[in-house]
Order: sequence, then structure tokens, then C-alpha cells
Amino acid sequence: MSTSGDADRLASVKEPAVSLRTVIEATRRLDELGTARWIEIAAEVVHKAQGQGQALGKLTPESLVMRHGKLVLELPQLAAYRYTAPERLRGSSGDRRSDVWSLGVLVPEAIIVRAGEVTLALPATPAIAYPNGTCSPGGSLAYCAPERV
Repeated sequence: MSTSGDADRLASVKEPAVSLRTVIEATRRLDELGTARWIEIAAEVVHKAQGQGQALGKLTPESLVMRHGKLVLELPQLAAYRYTAPERLRGSSGDRRSDVWSLGVLVPEAIIVRAGEVTLALPATPAIAYPNGTCSPGGSLAYCAPERV
């Protein structure tokens, strides 16, 4: 029984790329642990890029793409305001900390609530607005996180 035909057919099937944005906005979302794994892998990818002397500065949910079982960065030409560190908004070139800032914005958006329900007030105060009124603005994000997180 020959399997070369099967291998050719499987090789021609392209696995769809899935961005973190797709995961966040999906009707059937990953659980908190699954999403946390995405963030963990993203942090490792960013750390590896930084170890090679590359400060990314343009990290967004759209730029984190799972392709063929590996997380890759597809950096946009322009950084999104929401995920940009304050020093970059002021015109500075930024550094490794800029990427840490971006990851810090991604974590609550990916784990706690759906995209668009968390608004970070930049650059004034770190107040957080919840449209459903279940959590008071300001304070710790962990206060509003599900207990199992």
C-alpha cells in the first residue's frame, strides 16, 4: 500500500493561520489556561527576538499568528496606538520595555474579557473602564479577574 499519494495531498493542504485577535474575538473562546499559553509562547518569541538585538515595538494581537503549530510574529508597518508604550507615543525609539508594555496590554484583553470591553486610559491614568459596571475603574486588574485565573 503506497502512502506517497496521501503525503502529497496532505502537503498541499494549507493550515490556516490564526491570530491572537481571532482567538480573542471567537464565539467559542479558549479557556484562560489556553489563552495564557498563547501569551507565554508570545513572550518567549519576543524574548528570543530581543536576544537577537531586535526590539519589536509593534506587538498587537494581529501580529501574533499561529501558523503550522508555531507562533510567529508578523509585525505591521505601523504600531497600533492601543498597544504602544508611552515613550514611543512621545516619539522616543523605545527599547525592550516597549515590548513588555505591549504584552502587558495584551494579557488582560486576551484573558479577562472580550476585546473592546477593556479600555486603558492612555497616557493619563491607568484607569480601566468596564461597560457592564461589574468592576470599579482603577485599581488592580486581578480584582476583576475570574478566581481561577
